Amino acid sequence: MKSGASVDSPSLRSYARKHADATPLRVRLSMRNLSRDGDLLNISLYLADRAVPLIERALAPGVRAQAEPSSRRR
Repeated sequence: MKSGASVDSPSLRSYARKHADATPLRVRLSMRNLSRDGDLLNISLYLADRAVPLIERALAPGVRAQAEPSSRRR
């Protein structure tokens, strides 16, 4: 386990590639906010005790993945 804000996860991507049929959702615990981008669910460390319900909700039929909001200047 690593700490910090940088969350590059090559081993998680590699595992998902090798086991694509058995990996409908990748889950990462980090210091970043709760977000979902495609098949990657990022759960903040302070929400770790709620990981199971969050994963179940993300896998529920009809729940679509949303990209993180982009920060645009107006």
